[in-house]
Amino acid sequence: MENYFKRVGKGSVTIFLCIVLSGIFGYFLRMYLTRTVSVAEYGLFFAVFSLIAFLVSIIGLGLYSSLTKYLSEFIVTNELKKIKYSLKFVFLAQLAITMIFMLVIFFISHDIAIYFFKSQAAEPILNILLVFLLVYTWMFFFRHAFQGMRRMLELGFTFILYSGLALLFLIALFSFSSSMITNIAYAYVLGTAATVIVCFIFFLKDLRQLGKIPSLSKKEKAVVRKSLIMFGIPVIFIGIANSILSNIDTLIITYFRSTYEVGIYQTALPTAQILLYFSSAMTTILFPIITELWTKKKYQFISTNLSLLTKLTFLLIIPAAMLFIAFPENVINILFGADYISGAFALQLLTISIAVFSIGMLFTITLNGMNKPGLNAKIIGIAAVLNIIINIFLVPILGIIGAAITAIITFGLYFLLSSACVIREFKKKNISFTVPYKELAKIFAGVYISLTIIFITKIMLVSHPLIELAAALMLGVGFYIFWVFYAKCITKNDIKTIKKTSLPIPAFILDTLERFAKN
Repeated sequence: MENYFKRVGKGSVTIFLCIVLSGIFGYFLRMYLTRTVSVAEYGLFFAVFSLIAFLVSIIGLGLYSSLTKYLSEFIVTNELKKIKYSLKFVFLAQLAITMIFMLVIFFISHDIAIYFFKSQAAEPILNILLVFLLVYTWMFFFRHAFQGMRRMLELGFTFILYSGLALLFLIALFSFSSSMITNIAYAYVLGTAATVIVCFIFFLKDLRQLGKIPSLSKKEKAVVRKSLIMFGIPVIFIGIANSILSNIDTLIITYFRSTYEVGIYQTALPTAQILLYFSSAMTTILFPIITELWTKKKYQFISTNLSLLTKLTFLLIIPAAMLFIAFPENVINILFGADYISGAFALQLLTISIAVFSIGMLFTITLNGMNKPGLNAKIIGIAAVLNIIINIFLVPILGIIGAAITAIITFGLYFLLSSACVIREFKKKNISFTVPYKELAKIFAGVYISLTIIFITKIMLVSHPLIELAAALMLGVGFYIFWVFYAKCITKNDIKTIKKTSLPIPAFILDTLERFAKN
């Protein structure tokens, strides 16, 4: 079983580092924009971008997730003909669907700009981003193919290229032309197109090898096609629901409030989403592995280690969460400037919601790996519908604070429903799985005390903001680390399990942690 530990360890570290580096480029891009364009222009672009991001999930029709799942299975069973046909079918199907959506949106882009975004300036941005929609779906295809084929290095590299090249093109465009908001859209198109070219080069060797593989018969193609579509049908609703959870708040703020508020919200939200880096890395590598393990009926192995991963994910995101909750004004001011500080309270609320969502992600990806996308669709669908209803009620009254409160409510429900369904699925296999609620409660108690220490330190210590921040964090995080071991949030057995992975943690650190950890 150590092979799985090592695959999770190596894959997670690779994806985590790539996502972090990609996130750094993404934040430099946003930091550059907030210092180059006005708050309203920044908000207008990301309002339009949210609409395009919403369309990406609809256009996917669940086929990308199907591709990841079945490529993983076909590799295990060494069915190269099915791999070849799956790649061809998904690519051509997505290309056709994307072109149809592009044409429809293009012909109504003027009306969308006037009646939804309430700005003529949105029309050229929308039309340029339609080209982005096309190349982005191609990049999505390659990402899911790499994921299904367990090529995590190439997958991670696409994240870095996408953000890094978009940043480079953005700086170049603003340097050599006027500061037009359309430059942002052009930068995303060019960065994504260049990433697709690199992905194609990575994939060229595979395409040549697959080209030598005989094709399936018509009957065999129909079977594979049916499998991909049937798995994808419920995933369609998962994609739409996920897109609602990710983008509908921005779109509702756009419609009921203003692009200025969208600009403020679009600094608080991506900052809180930094917490997703670790869980995103975990879920990316876990999906094909859980699919493989479930196929091989290794239910107990999944159950035992999923509980540990849940606890570790929560433990690791807490320090950053404490920073965002205790010093929201400082974080926003450093990253985006003083014009965006009014998003501080929204950042505190969104941090809580994203921390809860991070754990729920582990459970929903587990359900997909268990071949239960329909169940997953119901969970995310319920959360998405509730998200729309509450947002429509709260956003007109409370603005971005209403959107942040909605996120806490819906992501809390998402976590509870997904964990309950995972427990039920294990129970059907006569396997006991327990969400580590006791340990999570202990961690939460430690966070509460740590934040209390930080806030008291801030009140008592009147000094330079950076000195105040450093001193308060040192005391708060120091107590948190002490609490983790004192309250047995992490045990010797947990450390021993971590040692089985290939995580690049020096042995002396793990030995020290094991020495302090209790049984």
